[in-house]
Amino acid sequence: GALLLGAILITEYQLPESLAHATVKQMYTARWLTFAGLGMLQGLIAALGNLFLIGTYVVDKPLYLLFAMLLSLVFVSILYMLISLFGNIGKGLGIIILVLSISGAGGNFPVVLSGKFFQAINPWLPFTYAVNLLRETVGGIYWPNLWQDLIILVAFGVAFFLLGLFLKEPIRPWIEKMHHITRKSKIIE
Repeated sequence: GALLLGAILITEYQLPESLAHATVKQMYTARWLTFAGLGMLQGLIAALGNLFLIGTYVVDKPLYLLFAMLLSLVFVSILYMLISLFGNIGKGLGIIILVLSISGAGGNFPVVLSGKFFQAINPWLPFTYAVNLLRETVGGIYWPNLWQDLIILVAFGVAFFLLGLFLKEPIRPWIEKMHHITRKSKIIE
């Protein structure tokens, strides 16, 4: 969901003159809040659809809904940082993370039965902890696992948000040069 949101919405924009005094960090945070709100709404709608349209069995429905919104917030933070800093290249990186997550996070196939590459990247994929967190709400909660997954996911979300917040301004000249080169090459629109 966050990837689709990132692909559709614009991360670079021109401020109206009345807001031209805003700092890069203020603009980054304001735009992130927009994506975060939309992403959490999208996560809530998807989770409600799973419960009431599909009839998914879930032991702890309130936590399931809360974690669906939290997961959306974490993935919005990751993708917003990538797209805000790197533009279309960031979207490509997001797709690579998505593809690796499908095979390497254990959501649809046990990781222990996957190749060594996927077993090696499994702990580094935020989707691993997202799948585990939702499994806790679906099958019954084992609190030590839930807290571990929750802490790791929040750390991913906060780390990516802060990386974007503090790197946006310093690498801005390099990013603008990169955007100019990619537009000029007509490889990426």
